[in-house]
Amino acid sequence: MPAWFEQFNSAVKDLNDKAAKKSSRASLEGLQDMVIKRVLAGSFGEALRALKRLNPFFNRTEQGKLVVMKALILPRAGQKSVESVIDFVCQSRLLPKQTIAEIIFTGAGQTLPPEFHQAALKTLVNRWMKLDTLLGLIDRFGIGEQALPLLAKVEYRDGPQVLCQGLLKYGRRHPTLFPQIVTTLLSPGLELGITAQDLVVWTLGFEKRYREEVTPLLLARVYPTRLDLQATLKRLYEKNKTPVERLVGFLLAGSGLRGPDRSLITELLEVPQKLYPGEPPKIQGLFFTLFTTIAKFAQEKNFLDAFMLQVVAWLQVPADLRTPLSGSMSFSPSSNVRGVSVSMPLWLVASALKSLAGSRTLEPGPHQTLAAALVTALVGLADARTRDNLLGQFLAIKGLGILMLPALVIKALLTPMRIWEWFGQDVLQLKQKDRPLKIKELEAPSETAHRKYMIFSDLHRDAREDCRDPAFFDVSHFTKNKDIYCSALNYCQSQGYTVIENGDCEELWYPPGMTDGDPLPRARSILEKHGDVYDVLSKMHQAGRYFRLRGNHDDYWVNGGDMGPLREHFPDPDFTIWDAVVIPEVKTMGTELWGVLWKILKEWDSLDSQEILERLLDQIPLGLSPDHYHRKKPLFILHGHQLDFWNCDEHNYLGKAITRGIAFPADGVDALPYYLKGIDWDGNPLIKFGDILAKITPWDYWPPEDFALDLSRRIENMEEINRKLQDSLSFSETFAALLPVFLKYKGKGPSLIDPAVQILIGHTHYPQSRPHLNLHGLISSGDLVEGMVKVSYFNSGSGGWWEGVVWAVEITEKGQPRLVYWDRNSSSPHLMSWELHAPEIDWQEYLDAIKKFFENQFEWVGKNLKELLESLASRLKGLATLEMFECQLKKVRGQALSFDLTTLSSAQQYQSLSLALWVLLRNKAARAKASPATLDIKLPLGKMPQGERSFGGTQRLGTPAHSLRQVVGKWLDDFFQARSRTWKSPKLDTPASLFFVCANLYGSGLMNLMGVAVLAARDLLSMDLKIRYDSKKGELALRFQKKHSAKPRRSKNS
Repeated sequence: MPAWFEQFNSAVKDLNDKAAKKSSRASLEGLQDMVIKRVLAGSFGEALRALKRLNPFFNRTEQGKLVVMKALILPRAGQKSVESVIDFVCQSRLLPKQTIAEIIFTGAGQTLPPEFHQAALKTLVNRWMKLDTLLGLIDRFGIGEQALPLLAKVEYRDGPQVLCQGLLKYGRRHPTLFPQIVTTLLSPGLELGITAQDLVVWTLGFEKRYREEVTPLLLARVYPTRLDLQATLKRLYEKNKTPVERLVGFLLAGSGLRGPDRSLITELLEVPQKLYPGEPPKIQGLFFTLFTTIAKFAQEKNFLDAFMLQVVAWLQVPADLRTPLSGSMSFSPSSNVRGVSVSMPLWLVASALKSLAGSRTLEPGPHQTLAAALVTALVGLADARTRDNLLGQFLAIKGLGILMLPALVIKALLTPMRIWEWFGQDVLQLKQKDRPLKIKELEAPSETAHRKYMIFSDLHRDAREDCRDPAFFDVSHFTKNKDIYCSALNYCQSQGYTVIENGDCEELWYPPGMTDGDPLPRARSILEKHGDVYDVLSKMHQAGRYFRLRGNHDDYWVNGGDMGPLREHFPDPDFTIWDAVVIPEVKTMGTELWGVLWKILKEWDSLDSQEILERLLDQIPLGLSPDHYHRKKPLFILHGHQLDFWNCDEHNYLGKAITRGIAFPADGVDALPYYLKGIDWDGNPLIKFGDILAKITPWDYWPPEDFALDLSRRIENMEEINRKLQDSLSFSETFAALLPVFLKYKGKGPSLIDPAVQILIGHTHYPQSRPHLNLHGLISSGDLVEGMVKVSYFNSGSGGWWEGVVWAVEITEKGQPRLVYWDRNSSSPHLMSWELHAPEIDWQEYLDAIKKFFENQFEWVGKNLKELLESLASRLKGLATLEMFECQLKKVRGQALSFDLTTLSSAQQYQSLSLALWVLLRNKAARAKASPATLDIKLPLGKMPQGERSFGGTQRLGTPAHSLRQVVGKWLDDFFQARSRTWKSPKLDTPASLFFVCANLYGSGLMNLMGVAVLAARDLLSMDLKIRYDSKKGELALRFQKKHSAKPRRSKNS
């Protein structure tokens, strides 16, 4: 007999001998045999009743051990005996499950037949124990080598795959057991049919906490000796690309590298071509997935520059880019709605570079060399249309735009903005080096002549081809607003308005396809589609009541384009597309209320009650009527792209490339969520897809109707204090609002205190009417006035890209400018609640009654009235004027003026930097001698506002993985070549490029404003710039200084 049999038999005998003192051995064994018989027959109830008769002789633990051991030593014991007796003992709770396992697997049980052990494992794991608990006992008993192969062959209730996964999950924290588990599962002798590929695929599907612990352990055992990497990647990729990314990440992490493993990375990059020879789309798909994962890992492990070296070595840039990156495998991805048709090498390069977009693109390295080579060749093309279309194709490949952006910006910086040439010129006679501008002065508003104006802008009239499928690709916007705009035109026509379309009348930057180079077919399509609109405009033009200005999206007409199709609608030879127009005698809506109150208070003791009342009633504008305001200035109207670094004529390849490569495809693919609208729940909208997209750049550029209407209502009823200039990532309204300070009009100006003109633009799509430049909370060396400065800046919004809303600026017959909009339910335009539109009140008939009221009570109310007026005057004094600020600046003439942004809030940072820009630009205007000798600005790189929304201009190309402080700090460290805090003089192109690039990548309007300031210093003011960087605090300081001409030294004898 085997040893285990003898040992179990001896243990049973000892228990019976002990109990034989109370009863005969024969009767005890008979009762035990009866119990076992009933158990094996499956009659557990009868077995329990029989077992009760043994209670006087054995406790429950002894009964359980007897039952288990007696069942195992039966002559015909087998797997079913083991399963039955374990079920009975567990069900009747005679023994703990751990004790059962201990009897079977340790001591004498360790030498039980394998089939007994397998039956026990099967019963315990399927019915009475969790897998982890059983594995814990196996590990504790030290029987893994013996038990694991048996457990792996068990018919598990949830299937063999779940059993294997459970084994791997348990083994992740038991280093001694895990190798045994892997060896067992892959053992060919067990014939489980499991491969290393299966195990890897299963572990990649684990929950995150299991996956991150198990997969590295598994790969360390199977790669590269047992794992077929190509077959595994193919299996994963054809099912789901996510596990591919996980596997590559684990392989790279498992190599324990400080830098890229050339052999592993090369193997991964070559896998797609080996798996799918002659199938370019599949090559590109898998290549894209693999490279994305490698690049992300490189970013995390900080070896991206070295990795980029491998990429550049793997793909060389041809010198001739007129046919970009030509290769033997050309294809057009049919599923790509961007319409890109490029060579395979170009497409693969773009896929490879996607992971680098927004990461370390600003740092010196081979990736900038590659981008610079591409940009240099493309921008240098003689044919501007070819240049624009090729740039659009490159930027259409997601991720490549960020890499190319720094090089594009540097190229643009080499060409100064022509807006600087306007400074000091008369608005009616503006000239640039390339040409004189076409400026027309219109007739002034007039009640007698019934002359009034309505200024629309940014209609972006679309083509027939723009809606390929309303659910899958739709870039048409004006079509959705056409009925509203026609209603607005009919209103203007019937009410006698002169209409001005202020640029971007047609959308000629959006191509029907990315390879289309000639805008003429698109222009014809637009004119045909919206012929009824042009018919109305044509009639108004014939009546002298329509004027059109140029924008950037319709610059085709003024840059040598075929005017024939447009002339068909406007045959009058006098029809002109103007650069700008001027409307004289437009009310400024400005008041000197503070001065009036201050004068009354100053003379209070010398005035009697009647004089005070008469002055108050005569000067204080009661009644909320615009008729109180009589001061007028000309209104200078232009589209506004001329002030935009990204879209001005001299840099428009930047705007066109981003529009065609980023905005156009993003605009098209949002059709599906807009078409599906959203998800409802319990009778109400739960999620509106349009509202979500409208908060994300670039989709916030064309808000859907419900969002646009809500925003329009908020603007209509906005608190006066909240109406401020917006300096976004793409456009500085501060700069636009300050332009009139530096312009002349018929001999008047330039003037800091009293600008000669007001200004109205479009371009940004965000409507404005005399917003505030907030000067509150500034920190400087001078005792500067705090408060709000209202600027004469207007923006006519958009008539085509706010769905369901058409914005405009109205100039009434009396010359009042005011912001208005139409919606689908408008029969007349909506007016802003914060603007004046009430008729004037005749106070004369009430004057006697008011005097009589105060006649006998003036002494009683006089003190309170004075206190009220003093309080009002004090409050109005905080609403600073540029005149008051100019007086304060005289105190710091010839000194240093400092703007420290490090301790300010985000809003105050904008205010302070806007004021700094104003101080900087005033050097070009009158009385420049009164300017400070130096201007210091200190920027906190870690606390600057980022990720801002924008309603116009350039759209963000992406968000870098590293913070603005890290990216700019790395550039500054490289520039200083040490963590120095000394002042250093760079070329102005370098920081300007850095600021504009970071403005786009991080959505930082503050950076955009800094870029404008540096350009002004270089192109307009001829100033010196020094920078200093405190890397420990992350603070960047800039010092603008006047250039001093060197004076000859006087000789000693002179």
